[in-house]
Amino acid sequence: FMIDIFSSFLAPLEHELMSRSSYSVGKSHSIGHNANYMERIDAVNFALDNDDGARTHYYDKADLILVGVSRC
Repeated sequence: FMIDIFSSFLAPLEHELMSRSSYSVGKSHSIGHNANYMERIDAVNFALDNDDGARTHYYDKADLILVGVSRC
């Protein structure tokens, strides 16, 4: 069973976010642009620090909150 998320969800996501996808498959995330790289690292660290409701008082700082089934 396979769900093609690109054909199923990308267009509605573009509409909701009011932003177009680049449709670039396999685009690399180089560290050539240090500012962009550090923004990504900070975002990952924020996600890890606030995972599973660890620090809910920082939720207002999130750009996006995903809700799903726990890994337990």
